[in-house]
Amino acid sequence: MCVGKFLLIILLFSSTAFGQCTNPIRVGVNSEWPPYISIENDHISGLDMAIITLLLESMGRCFDYVRLPSAGRSMNELRAGRIDLLSGVSFAAYRQDIGQFSAPYRQEIVRLVVSERVQASALADLQAMLQSGLTLVYTPGAYYGEEVETLVQQSRYQQQIQTVSEPVKRYLMLKAGRADVTIEDEQVAKHLLSEYGGAQLMLHPKVVSSQPIHFLISHQLSNTGFMRELNQAIEAQQQAITALLQNQLGAAHP
Repeated sequence: MCVGKFLLIILLFSSTAFGQCTNPIRVGVNSEWPPYISIENDHISGLDMAIITLLLESMGRCFDYVRLPSAGRSMNELRAGRIDLLSGVSFAAYRQDIGQFSAPYRQEIVRLVVSERVQASALADLQAMLQSGLTLVYTPGAYYGEEVETLVQQSRYQQQIQTVSEPVKRYLMLKAGRADVTIEDEQVAKHLLSEYGGAQLMLHPKVVSSQPIHFLISHQLSNTGFMRELNQAIEAQQQAITALLQNQLGAAHP
């Protein structure tokens, strides 16, 4: 299939019985991101999907998943109003032009996963790693705060930086020695370390960022009163959301 003519594949996993979902909320999904998003034989699951189901069902809404090829394409489709909602989005001012941010529904801690080569160098942070010539692979379109944003945009580091959408592929690149560092949500990193092994890889002790995570809602939908309903649902269901996160991650979440 030609990438330029990528067709949206709507997967009818709605929160109501098949065939009874009218005016569904179109939830964009671009890649597997366990434990938050898992895709197996076109079945979509994971913590973020469970939270979306909990919230939308409490609002009396049904939904469909819309598969997209990348995070960048997802943002473009949301901006155009062809999808309604994205999960797992950290705040960045420029994204307010793309959609509107809901109230936060969980917290994200971002860490570096590093190779043996980085461990041996005992470098303190990402800037020192790039300055020493080490290579970075990270998610295209991701925002990890101003410090990382400034670093990855510097022209002198461009030959050392590569973007890859799927976290598993980034991890396997490190494992194969094709990159030295990747930036991951802490829970995603722990899942990858457990699932795919690799004693030569580890979490770097430095926390890159800690930030609240939101849903990003299309301007077309948020202007209908949906955002007010969603924020009320997040507040009302916060105890249930926290229980889901604690049950799966074994850690406290606000």
